[in-house]
Amino acid sequence: MRKLLNLYMQDMKLLLRYSFTWLMLGTILIFLAMYHFLLVDTVEQKQTMYFVDDSAGSIMEIALTSANAEDIVFLNSVQELEELILERETQVGVLFSGTMHEPKFTIIHGETMREENVKLIGAALKNTLMNIAGVNVEPQYTTKFLEERAEPIPQNKMSLPLILTYEVVFFSFFLSAVFIFQEKAEGSTRAYRVTPAGTALYIASKTLVFITKGFVYSLVLLLLTIGPKVNFLLLFPVLALGISLFSFIGMGLATFYKSLSEWMLIGMAVIIISALPIFSIMIPTFSPFYIEWMPSFPVLFSFREILFPSGMDLSRQIFNLIGLNIIAYILCHLIVSKKLMKEGA
Repeated sequence: MRKLLNLYMQDMKLLLRYSFTWLMLGTILIFLAMYHFLLVDTVEQKQTMYFVDDSAGSIMEIALTSANAEDIVFLNSVQELEELILERETQVGVLFSGTMHEPKFTIIHGETMREENVKLIGAALKNTLMNIAGVNVEPQYTTKFLEERAEPIPQNKMSLPLILTYEVVFFSFFLSAVFIFQEKAEGSTRAYRVTPAGTALYIASKTLVFITKGFVYSLVLLLLTIGPKVNFLLLFPVLALGISLFSFIGMGLATFYKSLSEWMLIGMAVIIISALPIFSIMIPTFSPFYIEWMPSFPVLFSFREILFPSGMDLSRQIFNLIGLNIIAYILCHLIVSKKLMKEGA
């Protein structure tokens, strides 16, 4: 234990000696400024219909105006409508001609539109005509939820699981590589090889330093955003598992390279692959099996459930993290012991 504590203090001094502490402080301040002043709780999606009434007497425009239809902008000519759509390619315009009994609608858009969206617009226009004619077209249906609905997560708070995963946890992957290359350059690895401390303590001390940094970062971040109501007793163990996992991966991969520039290609590949679970957060229906087995997946979804509980059982994700940690540590220990410690690079 004494040897581990000495190594831990040395690695902590190494961490504080670099600019990582100031980088960590800077990223927290930047995110807090964005969280409180730029990011909003909800994003209002206002749909505007650009409309040209080319019928005799402008019967549709008169009817919609008298009905106090909202979010409809009437234009004077088809040319004006086309110019607007060309300028704003994501907008959709509608040209009406004919009569109420024989209506003709032309949908004008700048981008390729899916057939489903065209049918939705057509159905909306048909309902509009029927409402103007006095026909009730309110849908007759009921909704039944099989489970209790979770409260929707505000837009600004949804970024917190991402920050914890890719700024706190995944940063240990980068830090572990930096430590390895720095010690190689300074020759401290060669000196450590002749000490009786061993590989396990070498890996453990660095991992504990990264976990300490992660605890401080996440504690400050969460207290200044969503407050003390977070379940830190569950968050910290998951955070430690995530940081240790990516520390083992980072140290194991860095051992094969001589410098950070040589490691950068494989490092960027790991970063890109680990970012794929973000799509499962943004698009819940996108969750193929290979996404779920990526190391960042159980970390990201565990953080989301801990910060915003929905009743989901986390035991599977935690067991996955424990299993991945065991595998990653064994491989890291073997690689560091056989390659780094023997060569003393």
